[in-house]
Amino acid sequence: MQSLNQVLQDKRYNVNNNKLNNVKRYNVNAEKIAKTIAEKLNDENSFLFFCKVAHQLPENIIWRNLEQAQGGNNPRAYFTFLCKLEMGK
Repeated sequence: MQSLNQVLQDKRYNVNNNKLNNVKRYNVNAEKIAKTIAEKLNDENSFLFFCKVAHQLPENIIWRNLEQAQGGNNPRAYFTFLCKLEMGK
């Protein structure tokens, strides 16, 4: 799995230079949380979304949503739904 810095440097993705300049200031802990979520949900394709979640939501909300989602029929979709609800508040 690529780190957030590697993804943002990859030319296949359309990323503004403004974002590239701010990459060094992002929270390293958020990347660790995002990797953990991706591994637990077996969904490395959503790594960037998980980074966004880790930046915007408190850790206790993230782990609560993950625990709740793992009990559902489609944990990936349910986790995404729960996090989007929290980020929309």
